[in-house]
Amino acid sequence: MPNRLELLWEFVNDAENENPQVQFLKLSSFDFLEVLRQTNKKKLDSFCIDMLFHKIQFWQKINQPTPIKYEKQALTVLKNMHYATEKFSTEHKACYSSENYYQSGSDPIKLVNHYRSYFEKQSEEIY
Repeated sequence: MPNRLELLWEFVNDAENENPQVQFLKLSSFDFLEVLRQTNKKKLDSFCIDMLFHKIQFWQKINQPTPIKYEKQALTVLKNMHYATEKFSTEHKACYSSENYYQSGSDPIKLVNHYRSYFEKQSEEIY
């Protein structure tokens, strides 16, 4: 899990833009590239690949987003994410997890919204 990123996120429909996952991968890859160019060019070499059109690759193309339709499903995914993060943290070093937010309500980087707010918004739209 040292190089793993798991997110529960809300896709906001925007017909003009491409798939949000693709946007995220492109923007974050560009940011990684710029930071490594400025701070650690040797580390950048570890992301070089031997392909015709791509010279550097940050993300593996393994997983596709899984639509979550039910609150119970979201809670199961979130618990699994927290379990994996906790297991990794105790074996290696601390890493960021939203678990602290759900336990204490504290989110110092203002990144997390409660998963229930999405489902409450969905139920309001039905009525």
